[in-house]
Amino acid sequence: MHRNHAREVISEFCLVPRKISKRILSAIMRGQTMEPAFSEFVTLEEYDGLKLEYQSTQTMLERNGNGAVPRNLAFYHILEKRFEGYAWRSVKPGGKQPNQLLVEHSQPFKRGVRASLSSLLFGRIGFDKPGQGKAYNPHVYNVHSNNREELDTFLSLIGAAALNGEETSVLMNWYDNAKTNRSNTLVSPICPDYANENLGDGQFRFTFDGLSDGVGLSAQRLLQSLTKIHDFLDSEGIKFEHVAAIGDFESFSERNVERVSESQESFVRKLRESQKKLSMVANLTSTPLFVEAHGGKMVWQSAFHQNLKALLSGEFGNTLLDAAALSSICDARRPLINRWHGEISEDAIRDIVLYQGAEYATMGELISRSYANPLVIGSDHHRMAPFYWFENRIPFVYLKSNYMREE
Repeated sequence: MHRNHAREVISEFCLVPRKISKRILSAIMRGQTMEPAFSEFVTLEEYDGLKLEYQSTQTMLERNGNGAVPRNLAFYHILEKRFEGYAWRSVKPGGKQPNQLLVEHSQPFKRGVRASLSSLLFGRIGFDKPGQGKAYNPHVYNVHSNNREELDTFLSLIGAAALNGEETSVLMNWYDNAKTNRSNTLVSPICPDYANENLGDGQFRFTFDGLSDGVGLSAQRLLQSLTKIHDFLDSEGIKFEHVAAIGDFESFSERNVERVSESQESFVRKLRESQKKLSMVANLTSTPLFVEAHGGKMVWQSAFHQNLKALLSGEFGNTLLDAAALSSICDARRPLINRWHGEISEDAIRDIVLYQGAEYATMGELISRSYANPLVIGSDHHRMAPFYWFENRIPFVYLKSNYMREE
């Protein structure tokens, strides 16, 4: 279908474009307020009305033990009530992908253009008669065994930060596969040992007044849960290696190096020493420098700059991020960024968050390429975790960092 024709049809019949539809439905599923960009396609009354209907339907499904998969299940149930001609079905494909579910559902066409799910939900198009909708290429969802209680126990035991439904689904899929895989890899990115201050009551705050060569705060947080993580996986018969890689890419920024009064050489030298000390106190498979262990500087820079360019242009890849979510991350990171860079503008904070986001996106991309069935075990600030999904939806667990304060 030619793009110009599709745009003409969408405009003529006031349909919601598929890319916008995905953003709108994702925001509704997360309970977010309507973004200004959505107002071109839906009214606030329509958005809030569907959000309420989704929440009540999702609550009903969860009460019946069927709220996680497929992701759009609540919307399918809403459409079933509205349209006699609407139908959907799920099929377990089996074979090489026993943990997947195929979902097909009917959607009408306008002059050869398939209507988006939002176009149906907001009444821009309907079914003139039963069976009018045409089945289209199926969605693929992950489904899981009866290991959910085990996974919940694991997350509680290690002090993990809360995950949303999509993140939980990806993690559950990793856990199911890990049970039968011969090789699984836990990867823990580690922050450099930046200067910090003790606030009392077991809490610390970064000052960034220098760089030391000891076991830093994020590595210390990993150590607090390391035995519990390993013991649990061992008890479930899961075979794994655990790599804790420190962020040597932070030495690539001249401003970073100058901020802590180091040269690039001395910065990296201290990172090596930090990793040596970590290896002496932790039962880890390896404690490398991240970039060195994942292809070197040229590989890192190529992927990083491509990811940064996309993020600065407003592309969020496979993440669930949108403008509102990015703004929330900027708010959470503002105190820490101001301590590092001084008082700066909102636009500058946004650019720094996106720069850091590109680093997380690049780590996720390289981890996905490098390991068998990888799982990120993070111990820095969990608000940056969504960026790991930019290239691939890699599973992650973040340890609560109650001992670190950003405000």
